[in-house]
Amino acid sequence: MHIYHWDPVMQQVVLDRQNLDINGPLSPALCPEGSSGNLRGGGPPTVADFNGDGTPDVAIAGGVGYAVIDGTQVMNPAVPDVDTFLWITQTHDCSSAQTGSSVFDFDGDGAAEVVYSDEWYLRIYSGITGEVLWQTCNTTGTLRELPVVADVDNDGHADIVVVSNDYSSITCDGTKQAGVRVFGDELGLWVRTRRIWNQHHYHVTNVNEDGSIPTQEPANWLTDGLNNFRQNVQPLGEFSAPDLVVDLDARCMDGYEAIATVRNIGQAAVPPGVVVGFYDADPSLVGNLLGSGMTSKTLYPAEAEDVLLQGANVPQAIQDGDAELWVVVDDGMPEHPWHECRTDNNVHHEEAACEVIG
Repeated sequence: MHIYHWDPVMQQVVLDRQNLDINGPLSPALCPEGSSGNLRGGGPPTVADFNGDGTPDVAIAGGVGYAVIDGTQVMNPAVPDVDTFLWITQTHDCSSAQTGSSVFDFDGDGAAEVVYSDEWYLRIYSGITGEVLWQTCNTTGTLRELPVVADVDNDGHADIVVVSNDYSSITCDGTKQAGVRVFGDELGLWVRTRRIWNQHHYHVTNVNEDGSIPTQEPANWLTDGLNNFRQNVQPLGEFSAPDLVVDLDARCMDGYEAIATVRNIGQAAVPPGVVVGFYDADPSLVGNLLGSGMTSKTLYPAEAEDVLLQGANVPQAIQDGDAELWVVVDDGMPEHPWHECRTDNNVHHEEAACEVIG
């Protein structure tokens, strides 16, 4: 692989690094002698910020491995080639060694994942470490196919679209697959994305979501939140995430009830089961837990749900308005796959007394 940059002063392309072996420490001998994989190969690159340092990184597949090259390190001439790898993992594409990949932040945690299919498996890798997060058999002769990410059924969640074929002798765990398949998260936790991926060298700014082509295409690398290639995004940003806030009210028709209204003001959905805790004072200091409840449905952006606490659990001073009620959303929950873009707005407190009419 060769790395170049455009020098605006010299008005020319400058070569920064050349002949970087994309196989890194992996031996081409992992593919049979004379095969495309043994001859090293190299598929179309993908560009994204995999490690969150603000600099684009480059991912590329060869015959024996999938590598992510650190953008900061590769542009530093003092760093040797071997130290420019963010990570590399062994794969198997001896038939062509020219496959592509795509990138998406499925869980909305701010770090992009890699979607790649070699001859045997379709896999999702952690963009930071290269850990395999999920895989399934997906046989292919590895022509020019690559998985793409789009919301194909318009349900507010990303899907993976991938092709497979069975014309070759390649098998995966003794099986073969064929055709176009679509994968989604069975719990509906994958975040939103655009409903389009229109071409092999997709780069967001080249097409509008309704399929029309911009008369003047914005430069992807100059567009806020982009500077990427073969990476789909959420409609309002690359790393959109949920943002939960909570408000308080009281209902006194048939006894006292405290009402916590949980609202998602973020740009990605949050699944049901978010814990809401009610306290008699600041829980970070001396507040005691009065009770808790949880949301019962997926909260899409701008949606809200009420969580109730019965009056039997609420001190009379709070019911009378002589003390404040405190409420915390996402309260003491175990680790979950979604991450809020803000957590400093999860606590709210105010008087929650019954209002006397007249």
